[in-house]
Amino acid sequence: MKFSRWVLFSIFLIIFFTSCTDKQTKKEIKIHASAALTQTYINQKKNERATAIQQYVANMPLEQKIAQMFIENLEGCTRFRSYETVDAMTGNGDKTPLVAGGYIFFSFNIAPDREQMKDFISSIREYCNNYGIIQPYLSVDQEGGWVTRLKRLNPKLPSNEQIAESYDISGCYGLYAEQANSMRDLGFDMNLAPVVEVCTDNNKEFLDGRSFGDLNKVIRYGTACINAYENNGIATVIKHFPGNTNTDPHTGLPEITLSKEDLLGNIESFHELLKLEPAVVLMSHARTSAIDPGVPACLSKVWVTDILRNEYGYEGLIFSDDIFMGALADNGYPPEKAAVSAVEAGVDCIMISEKRFARAGSVLYNKAKEDADFSKKIDAAVMRIIKYKLEAGLMDEAEIH
Repeated sequence: MKFSRWVLFSIFLIIFFTSCTDKQTKKEIKIHASAALTQTYINQKKNERATAIQQYVANMPLEQKIAQMFIENLEGCTRFRSYETVDAMTGNGDKTPLVAGGYIFFSFNIAPDREQMKDFISSIREYCNNYGIIQPYLSVDQEGGWVTRLKRLNPKLPSNEQIAESYDISGCYGLYAEQANSMRDLGFDMNLAPVVEVCTDNNKEFLDGRSFGDLNKVIRYGTACINAYENNGIATVIKHFPGNTNTDPHTGLPEITLSKEDLLGNIESFHELLKLEPAVVLMSHARTSAIDPGVPACLSKVWVTDILRNEYGYEGLIFSDDIFMGALADNGYPPEKAAVSAVEAGVDCIMISEKRFARAGSVLYNKAKEDADFSKKIDAAVMRIIKYKLEAGLMDEAEIH
C-alpha cells in the first residue's frame, strides 16, 4: 500500500515538474517564433536561388555550359586573351571567344614580381567583363615544399610533412592564413591543395612529403589548412580521392590493391574533412581492386557519385585529375573518351593541362545533342558550378535573375 502511494506521488511530481519546464515565457516564445521565421526566410531564399540557377542554366547556350565544365592551362604571364572560339567546339562559324570555367597557373604563368602577376590576373577579369563571360576560378598548386608555384611571390611555405613535424595547430593555421591573404592579394581565388591522403608505404615515395602523415595528423593539420584558406577567401581543393600509390599517374595508372576494409580506412581522412565543406574534391586516376575494379576513380560512377556524392553526402564541386595524363590514354582513355566518362561518372569540372579544351568539349557537345540523359548530367554539373561561383563572389545574384 505504501509502495503504491509512493508510486502515485512520484508520478505526480514528474507530471508537475515536466509541466513547469514545458512552460515558456513570452520572451522565449517570441525568440522561438523569430527563429522559425528566420529559418523559413532562409529556406525560401535558398529555394528562390535554386530555381533561378536552374532557369539560368536552362537558358545558357550548350557550348557555354560545356566551357564551364573545364579547368585548363593558359598562355604566358602578361596579358590574357582567349585562343578559342565557339566555332572550335560547334563548327558553326561563330567566332565568339570561349573561356573555360577555370584556369590553372603553372610555373610559366607566374610573373617575376607581384605587380605583373596582379596585372595579368586583372587582364583575365577585364577580358571576361568586356565579353560578358562568366568569370573563371583562378587556381594554382600552392601546396608547400617542392610543389609551390608562388615561391617567388609568396612567403616561404614548408611541405605538409614538415609542417606536421615542426608546427603546432595554431602555427599551422597561421602559415596557411598568411598564404591565403597573399594569394588573394594577387588575385587568386582557389588553391589546388591540400593533399589529404594518409601517408603509407604504398604511396610514400610518390607523395614525397606532400602528406601530413598518419590519419590523425592528416585530419588535425588538414582541418587547420582548409579552415585557414577558406576563412580567408581562398577555396580549397582536397586531393587526390581515393588515393595514390608509388606509381606516378603521369606515367602509369596507380593500382590500389588494398582490401575494401583497409581502403575505406585509408580514406577516412577525406570522409572526416568533407565535414568542413571544402570547395572542391579532386579525384585521382587510381584504380582500386576492391571497389569498381579496372576503372580509374575519376571516371568511376561508383567512386564519384555512389560514394563521394551519395554515401559521403558531399555537395561541393568534384574535379577530375588531368585527363591529358599519358597513363589514361595508354590504358584506353584518350582525352575525348575520358571527358565523356568523367561526365557520366558525375564529375563537375574536367581538368586539362593543355591550353585548349574545345576539341574535348566538342565531343561532349555532340553527345549532349543526341543524348538527353547526358545533357541532363551536364546541366546538373553546371548548376553546381554556377552555385559555387555565386557563393564565391565570381558572379553577382543579379546575373541570374
